[in-house]
Amino acid sequence: MDMTTEGTQVHLPSLRLRPMASADVAAAVADAALGEPLYGVRDIAGPEVERLDRLGEITLAAKPDGRSIVTDEAASPFAGMPDGVLIGDDTARLASTRYEDWLKQS
Repeated sequence: MDMTTEGTQVHLPSLRLRPMASADVAAAVADAALGEPLYGVRDIAGPEVERLDRLGEITLAAKPDGRSIVTDEAASPFAGMPDGVLIGDDTARLASTRYEDWLKQS
């Protein structure tokens, strides 16, 4: 969020994604490395679809620092990315850690 902060406002797009905890990513990579060859691609994703601006709101509600979220489709490295490309499809293996649960542990 620091990258898109202007004064006390954090500008984030409403892009949908499935955030994944780093421990879940590491477990998925280990499973792939130790498992049988896939000869293809395994999609992995977090358990819930969230909007990036909403994740910012959740983060600042849990750890307030005086900033607020402004939905801005032109902000962040994700600006202009087609909506839906970061949520996986019906074949994606879903991780178990929800963003809110990860945030409480951080």
